[in-house]
Amino acid sequence: MTYRLHPLINPRRPRARKVPLSLVVYSRLWVSRPCLRRPLSFQRKDSGAEIVRRARIGGSDRAVELEREARERDRDRGRERRDEENELTRKIGFLTATASEDWTLLLDVCDHASANESNAKEAVRALRRELKSGEPAAQLAAARLWAIMLRNSSDTVTFISQSTSRKFLDTLEDLLTSSGTSPVVRERVMDVLAAAAYASGTNAGFRGLWRRVKPQDKPEEGVPFDAEDAMFNPPLGGGRVSAYDYDTSSGKKSDKLYRDHEHGIIPPEEDMRRLFQECKIGVGNATLLSQALAIATPEDLRNTVITEFHKKCMDSQELIFTQIPWASAGAERSRAVMDQEDRGKERDRERKRKNSVNILNPNGSVPDLGTPLSTREEELHAELLSANEELIEALKLYDDLKRFAIEREAENRSRKVRMVPRLHADAEGGTGGGSLSHSRSPSPTRVSVQHPQVIATAADLTFRTEAQAQVGQQTLAPPPAAPHGRLPGAGLSRTPSQAHPDLGARAELANGFGQIFGQLVMG
Repeated sequence: MTYRLHPLINPRRPRARKVPLSLVVYSRLWVSRPCLRRPLSFQRKDSGAEIVRRARIGGSDRAVELEREARERDRDRGRERRDEENELTRKIGFLTATASEDWTLLLDVCDHASANESNAKEAVRALRRELKSGEPAAQLAAARLWAIMLRNSSDTVTFISQSTSRKFLDTLEDLLTSSGTSPVVRERVMDVLAAAAYASGTNAGFRGLWRRVKPQDKPEEGVPFDAEDAMFNPPLGGGRVSAYDYDTSSGKKSDKLYRDHEHGIIPPEEDMRRLFQECKIGVGNATLLSQALAIATPEDLRNTVITEFHKKCMDSQELIFTQIPWASAGAERSRAVMDQEDRGKERDRERKRKNSVNILNPNGSVPDLGTPLSTREEELHAELLSANEELIEALKLYDDLKRFAIEREAENRSRKVRMVPRLHADAEGGTGGGSLSHSRSPSPTRVSVQHPQVIATAADLTFRTEAQAQVGQQTLAPPPAAPHGRLPGAGLSRTPSQAHPDLGARAELANGFGQIFGQLVMG
């Protein structure tokens, strides 16, 4: 039985060394088993393994050189790829540490991050590291950079596919649900996640996370980016000058920036933008709370809508009130800087006024040609004061309605407490057989004379005294004095008067005493 040699083995060419045993076995298996025959096209032309295999088979010096070149080429390619990834990581770290407004550098990072899958993976890894373990300022800048990369990447599919990785989504969820996260950072990350969920459509990555962590008043499909947001628009003044080229080498300026990053200092522009937005939200919440309280009753204070808006107004008022001193100091500083800048232009302005005084104002007074403009810091201070006043008014309405509800509840409780003794007294009077009527009419049993012998031997004055004392105990006016014999008017009707029942009772009592006294005297 004859075996076919491997095609790479040339029997006519003298071999410099013996063929390894493994190669002979492989050649026999390759001939006897067609399933092991594989084309050579599955290997790359410049692969080091292919060159090594050829060198082992042919044993030529050219193959060894090709092998060395291939290894060096692979090493250089890997070094370049690592250098590119490291450079991208350094740029992202610089942008998050300094909150730079250099849009040239920002767009360069976007292009490199979407160049290939490895760069996108490295960019997402760098963002995840800053969001997970960075200071509030770095987290805020990382969220802003993530939003810019989502909008401006040349190949958003590659970058978005890496952004929906399990590790990155878990980092976002931990950041949004953690109690130690700064409110400014949480709101910024929430806005970017809402826009990512809206842009991803039915993708379960961003959409699923958004539905788990979204507020109740937000739609489930997400919220698109606001095109007028300041973080997507370059500053009018050109922004800050990028210091990336020389800061990384000198280290003087970057040290200060990194120290600011370690202390968690938020850029003033971002802080002012956030405060303007908070003022707008606070005024809206105050308006809605005032409208709800205008038609509410004390029982409606437990309504979930009123309770939620009251809590939002409390949070907004607390945040705005704490920022008023800072805004006031910033407004004073900005006004001082503007006055200092205007002081240099005052001479030219005075010259223009003097030249135009004869034309515009013949009386000789100098007109005011320049109108002082308010700075952005002064506008922020005025906005904070206005929003704080509206929030205080809305909270005052809530407190007044709550106080009224408490007073009415206390009044109802005191009324119930006062009625309890009366009910007990009425119940005791009913069980004793007495009438429930509150009439002061004397009872016949209490008016009867129990000791007539004492009255028979007494004089008229003594009888009157006894009668007055007895009637005084019944809280009635004393009867008139009765003469000897039959009292005048004894034959009159003893029927009580309908208009004055008490007077009729008194007359009947007096007539009864008169008859008894007359019988005793005549007898």
